[in-house]
Amino acid sequence: AGAPLFSANPIIGTVTTPTIYGGSAVGSTLTLAGTSNGAPVNAHVILNGTGQGNVGIGTTGPASPLAVRRDTDGTQTMLRLANIAGGAASTNESIEQIFSLGDGTTDFGGPRFTAGKEGDFTSAANRDAYLSLSTFQNDSALEVMRLTSDGNVGIGITAPTALLHIAA
Repeated sequence: AGAPLFSANPIIGTVTTPTIYGGSAVGSTLTLAGTSNGAPVNAHVILNGTGQGNVGIGTTGPASPLAVRRDTDGTQTMLRLANIAGGAASTNESIEQIFSLGDGTTDFGGPRFTAGKEGDFTSAANRDAYLSLSTFQNDSALEVMRLTSDGNVGIGITAPTALLHIAA
């Protein structure tokens, strides 16, 4: 089984949006875009066909494995990660961003940021979450710092009780 091939500028499906188009040659790009009168406009996702496996959102020339670009003034949400599986009364949901490292063949894991619930989310007054930083030591993640929803920072402790709480 090989990779799908595309003609010079095919339109897959005849709906007006979204449309996927691309070329069949090595180095071609694959684009998901809206269309107007059959022509692609407002490209949203670009897969760079350089053979490097780069993916761009909002850019036609991603220079890294994932490049996200937005040309709008003001604060913009560029990435949103969600874990909504446990329900409002559950207290154990978290999300991790792992900076995984390996030896060329095996992915061993690595340092990470974690965001998690501090309690249940049954009311707005209970919707509190923490942010933590973990290092990677002896093949395991080790939380070394936590920022709680009330602004306390713990170094070496997961439940800081002061603005700066350093474990002995």
